Amino acid sequence: MTSPHYDHTVICLGNGKTLEIRAENLSEKNKYIQSVKINGVPHYCTMFKHELIANGGTIEFVMGGEKVDYSAE
Repeated sequence: MTSPHYDHTVICLGNGKTLEIRAENLSEKNKYIQSVKINGVPHYCTMFKHELIANGGTIEFVMGGEKVDYSAE
């Protein structure tokens, strides 16, 4: 998983569903992922399975100015 480039993006998945990606506090300074939620559930891995987003949903990033290991609980 990598840092998003936009603070809000909606992707039409072609099946009538959408994937919404939000990045709170995103800026040139705050380019590091602090935490991630997928469909409202904290996500502690640097990857995720396609099934988590295949039917639409949300990915929420919290961004910050320092590198952290967001994959650690």
